[in-house]
Amino acid sequence: YQRRVRAGKKFFIGQFEIDSKKPNKALTDASKKFEDENIPVILLHVDTQKKKKAVFAFSKVPASLVSKLSAEAWVKIITNELGGNSGGKPILAQGFGDDVTKLSEAIKKATE
Repeated sequence: YQRRVRAGKKFFIGQFEIDSKKPNKALTDASKKFEDENIPVILLHVDTQKKKKAVFAFSKVPASLVSKLSAEAWVKIITNELGGNSGGKPILAQGFGDDVTKLSEAIKKATE
């Protein structure tokens, strides 16, 4: 898990092991644990059960912060790096990518 403060900005990016056939729902449920903190979050899950590995990404940004950071744009940084797709709205967004080897670099770019 990475709880970071960078240039006065607080956010959380975490990778989770999920035993679920619906990883996006599990990530959505996990994001609710951060609602009291009022910080942007990206939650990630690497699905290793499929023939081809994939990373699922979920982003949530509090309404009070969307003028500074869009969940849709933020998660797109991750999924673009992973060769995938994403979509959503300024408050909630999700996506996936297949190039698991680039996950560390994707997380690094999302924290800049």
